Amino acid sequence: MLKLLKPIIDVLPQVKPPATAVGVNERLFWTFAVLVLFFAMFSTTAVGAVVQSGDFIQTITASRLGSLVTVGIGPIVLASLFLQLFVGAKIINVDMNDPKQKELFLGTQKILAIVLSFVEAGLFVFSNSRLVDTAFSGSFGLLNTQLLIIFQIGIGSMILLYLDEVTSRYGLGSGIGIFIAAGVAHAVVSGVFIILFGAQNSVLAMLSSPTAQTLPEIIVALLPIGVTVGVVIVVAYAESIKIEIPLTFERGRGMSMPFPIKFLYVSNLPVILASAFMVTIFQLWLGTNGATIDIMGMNVAGIVHNTLSYVLPPQGYIPGQSYLSYLSNLSLPSNNVPLPEIRRAMVYILFLVVLCVIFGYVWMDTSGMGAKSVSEKMHDVGWHIRGGRSDPRLMEHVLDKYITTITILGSIFVGLLAGFADLTGALGTGTGILLTVGILFRMYEDMQRMGIVSSVPMLRNLVGE
Repeated sequence: MLKLLKPIIDVLPQVKPPATAVGVNERLFWTFAVLVLFFAMFSTTAVGAVVQSGDFIQTITASRLGSLVTVGIGPIVLASLFLQLFVGAKIINVDMNDPKQKELFLGTQKILAIVLSFVEAGLFVFSNSRLVDTAFSGSFGLLNTQLLIIFQIGIGSMILLYLDEVTSRYGLGSGIGIFIAAGVAHAVVSGVFIILFGAQNSVLAMLSSPTAQTLPEIIVALLPIGVTVGVVIVVAYAESIKIEIPLTFERGRGMSMPFPIKFLYVSNLPVILASAFMVTIFQLWLGTNGATIDIMGMNVAGIVHNTLSYVLPPQGYIPGQSYLSYLSNLSLPSNNVPLPEIRRAMVYILFLVVLCVIFGYVWMDTSGMGAKSVSEKMHDVGWHIRGGRSDPRLMEHVLDKYITTITILGSIFVGLLAGFADLTGALGTGTGILLTVGILFRMYEDMQRMGIVSSVPMLRNLVGE
């Protein structure tokens, strides 16, 4: 079925793989260049659009409503998610070990991401009237303005797609990871600045007119920063947890090694995929707001809108807002849901955990990280369980006891941590911090493997090596 798309794949622009090994300085240059281009697009308002303040969805998708990156990495992640699910459900049969089939699969993913770029742009523009500059649309026409904005946002998302490819081949880590980390870092740094030096409810404002309550007020005002630091520490610790299964090399007598299975076995991918799914839910929630679809006397659009209101992320703490007032607002209803925000947030956290477990398990099963795939690869190169027979079925049985359990437990952990950190007002959102720490950890491991840390004095001093 994918072969039908080959003529289109052949005419799409491609980022050629490097002909020779990419040097350290070149990787650092391309990573920095991609970051500069991303922030340039992040800061550029689409013609005819109005930039809107950031929220949970924008932070975790590296997007900014009204800018050229309004849909952020959403289309890229959703395209990958859809195709992985199709492969897992055997709707699409692809042998990723075959270079031609892999190239065809990745080309199909790129086509789907491009299509989704314009589809998501249309959903955002047509479902959010505040995104359109009324002064501009008054002279240019509303529909013409909306189509112009959709075109710009779609092109911006396509540029992100190719920047991701450039980073993967010539830079450090992945472009998606860098975009997420950059967006979260921007939110955290700006949030800290507002808390410390903002015009209202900031530490500086409190110190300018001190009272007997100034010290406890300052401590309360700094709590979001403390929560953020706490989440970083917890995630960093979780990244270091692992179990090791002893293996023996059958072709080398006495040669053995431990096979590490990290607690976060599928890394932060469950949260990334769950976040992309949440973006779709958010868009559907916006699209059904005030809509009427009458079926058998029932307004289905209204029912869908009200149901989705229960699983949306909590309102979240906004830097500059009184933290005490934020906590008190948790006892009030929101999003037209007849529940206090704290109870609705619990429904969201439970929903997020379920999504993380589903996506974590599916990703493990379809990406070659399952017990069967790992045991076959280890057996092919000559490794087997120490003290056991050289039988891939035995290794699969042993690995399955650990990998499946750890995948589920790790997915539950990241879902709970992200959800509760969102609720407590962590800067950059709990999900964003979780993703960023994981991304930076992966990047550090890649840099160590490439020898970049030891060859760049500034990086060596930064990590204390």
